[in-house]
Amino acid sequence: MVLLCVGCRDRMVEGFHLSEKALGDLTLVESIKEKGVEKSIWTKPGYRLQVEKFVAMDPGSSQSLVRDELLGIKALYADALSAYPGQISNTIVCPEEYQPVFRRGRVPGRTQEYVLLYATERFGLGACTQDSVFYKHLRGWLYCPMRKELYIVRYFMPPDQDFMLAENIFFSLSCSQ
Repeated sequence: MVLLCVGCRDRMVEGFHLSEKALGDLTLVESIKEKGVEKSIWTKPGYRLQVEKFVAMDPGSSQSLVRDELLGIKALYADALSAYPGQISNTIVCPEEYQPVFRRGRVPGRTQEYVLLYATERFGLGACTQDSVFYKHLRGWLYCPMRKELYIVRYFMPPDQDFMLAENIFFSLSCSQ
């Protein structure tokens, strides 16, 4: 269920404010509500904002889910032995310029963890070559303790955009009271 705040500067996903700065001219294209999870997707050509809301999440479960996602991302980009070692390489390595950047940012009243990385044409993680990169991607987590909700934010944008755009959008998001 997506609620739009008609006549307000902010639009609201139930329990979560998306500022006009965050949405800009993105259009809501999908809203799904399943057991314990709500997912909304806004798009415009070259851009995609996906927000997943997990309800009834206590702080411990929230931290565990975030930690598991972070470990999964780190594992995806870790150096690995080649399945077919040969003359060129015995290992598979993602070049430094395509490695994820793990960050923690402070905004009034909270700390938010997020990752800056590159994604493929189908929004998959693990893009490690120039020809496989179709998007710059921010994945971030926002926990709202008053409502016991965890939001996973995924923002995709063209690779020629500055990551600062995604960070500004991520930090403009806030919990409802």
